[in-house]
Amino acid sequence: MKRILKIGMNIHTTNYTLCAMEPIIGEADSVFETIKVTSDYKNILLFIENMKMKLGLNDEYDIQCGYEAGCLEYSLYN
Repeated sequence: MKRILKIGMNIHTTNYTLCAMEPIIGEADSVFETIKVTSDYKNILLFIENMKMKLGLNDEYDIQCGYEAGCLEYSLYN
């Protein structure tokens, strides 16, 4: 079965707060890391690559990203 990595993002003009977690059925969710980075989408891509390395390149998993929908996040979506 594929693992699911969920990345939540809180977006501000000066910084992004990123949190990676894995929901586990019947157990407590596993939170891998929470960090604050400067407001550049490249930092999100780097964070995802780092999570892939932590999870292991041999595991099968899906990565799902989500953020609060607001005026600042629309530019990140584009």
